Amino acid sequence: MAGRKMTGGPTEKFDATDEVKAFCEEVRQEVEKKVGQDKVKVYKALHYRSQLVAGTNYFVKVQIDDDGKCLHLRLFEPLPCNKDANSTRNVELANVLDDKKVEDELEYF
Repeated sequence: MAGRKMTGGPTEKFDATDEVKAFCEEVRQEVEKKVGQDKVKVYKALHYRSQLVAGTNYFVKVQIDDDGKCLHLRLFEPLPCNKDANSTRNVELANVLDDKKVEDELEYF
């Protein structure tokens, strides 16, 4: 059963795509406000996993300094029929885990 995706569970880890990087940029100011702008020296999306729910959850590892400190972001992309017609954003920041390292596993949270 190795390599099979559990229905409703997160996918395997992938390198961050241009789309995922753009999603991270959309929420960057909100992320910096939550963790403190002074902690964010770089902002580089490295890896992601996704989960199909009533929309899509993205779990993204974002490097924030040159020493390997990272954040884990959970972003939510609603289904097109549920998007706010007045919003210019594609995703919402659902949660942030601070004090992570590059080698930490990216897991559901």
